[in-house]
Amino acid sequence: RLVRLRKLIFGAFREHRFERIVYEEASFGAFNPQTSARHSEKAGVILLVAAELELPATPIHPTTLKKALTGSGR
Repeated sequence: RLVRLRKLIFGAFREHRFERIVYEEASFGAFNPQTSARHSEKAGVILLVAAELELPATPIHPTTLKKALTGSGR
């Protein structure tokens, strides 16, 4: 699962050559420890790929991300 995520990010970079990686920060209030751990694992992979690609990685609050993508943060 995590290797697949890494490959997907690298593939997206090869196709789009983005300058920054923005990812959802883990402050979304998950009370389930497994959910929180999985989110942290994915964030770790994202940070690793950003370092490998020498790109800045910026965490963003979930409602901010949703608002940017859909026009509403709710």
